[in-house]
Amino acid sequence: MGLSNGNDTIVSPANTGSVAEWLKAPVSKTGIGETLSEVQILPLPSSSRRSFMNLSFQFTAHEVWRAQLADCANAKISIDFENYIFTDTGIGREFIEIFKTKVRAGVRIRLLLDMFGSLDFYKNTGLRTELERAGIELAFFNPIFDWRAKHFWHWLSRRDHRKLLLVDGRIAYLGSVCVDQPMENWLEASVRFESDVAVSLQDSFESLFHSAGRPRLSRKVFDISLGDDISYLSSAPHIGRRIVHKLLLKKIRRARNSVNLVTPYFVPTERLRVALRRAIARGVKVTLLIPERTDSSVVDYANHEYARSLARQGAIVRVVGQMVHAKYCIIDSEWTMIGSANLDNLSMLSNYEHVLVGKNTQVAQALNNNFQKLFNESSPIKQEVGLLERILGLLTRPVHRFL
Repeated sequence: MGLSNGNDTIVSPANTGSVAEWLKAPVSKTGIGETLSEVQILPLPSSSRRSFMNLSFQFTAHEVWRAQLADCANAKISIDFENYIFTDTGIGREFIEIFKTKVRAGVRIRLLLDMFGSLDFYKNTGLRTELERAGIELAFFNPIFDWRAKHFWHWLSRRDHRKLLLVDGRIAYLGSVCVDQPMENWLEASVRFESDVAVSLQDSFESLFHSAGRPRLSRKVFDISLGDDISYLSSAPHIGRRIVHKLLLKKIRRARNSVNLVTPYFVPTERLRVALRRAIARGVKVTLLIPERTDSSVVDYANHEYARSLARQGAIVRVVGQMVHAKYCIIDSEWTMIGSANLDNLSMLSNYEHVLVGKNTQVAQALNNNFQKLFNESSPIKQEVGLLERILGLLTRPVHRFL
């Protein structure tokens, strides 16, 4: 699978002769929609299947940033960086300086940032000019335009919430981490892998990068087998494209022993609430870990309202004193999902998200160990709360679709 180079030729590692040539090949903004079908299922050829090399995990934002900066500093061909929140202070400025240095060395740099999540960056025309003059390609996803004003909900909800870094088509990071200095000590969950299969995530990046400012946003989703019992899935906010939500429901419904969930924002869809309730009813041990407080007081009331409700149904619900921004699920101790998706309506139904899923034993071991660590540092959620908090929690229920 490849991309059009503007001459109706499919550009891929197979016909350019090297991954390096493919990564630097020009891509037409019209060609992307003509050569990628709406739903991409891309198993790698058997000759391309490789075990993960240097598979590693990071569980704080600081860890992720330092590792990413090191890999970017060593880039030789390309850096593709996609994120929801990116600010030009502290750690963000470190990334920008690395990008400027590498582009002068001939490395192609592309940034795909969500316009709403990175609003300060978007409004900073001086910063945008600085990057563009340096030769960095910059795209903001789903910006507000006059032609979209009448579809305001589409602008507000259809956000690119994904977090992805691709370096030289061989190193990939995928997880929960944004780029904002105050988040440095947040508890996160990120996977880094270095392998030939990393280049197969390129199409997913391209599909959003080239539709970022268009009236019609991309509807493409991807299901890519990476080998070693792990797959890459992307999800889009369109009927039939919410495959992260669909797969999670399917796995919870088939759970035999346990469902362990870690999320900063627990405002589940109605179908997810039903699936968890039924899992508890048939004897599955459901455990939910959430932060005691998040970065939004409104979400806090909703978080605790739905978490208390789940606890009353028989789940084990505990709160962690530190801000937990990690997003992962472990089912029956072996199947895992890790990535950018929160367990809320926005991630499940309204945003562009992506995850790694499967029964890879190294991923399962790392997440099980992290889950146990968080569990040991947590305490049971309080069921008895003040009248005001209870009322405010109930008031979030009618607007749960927007949280």
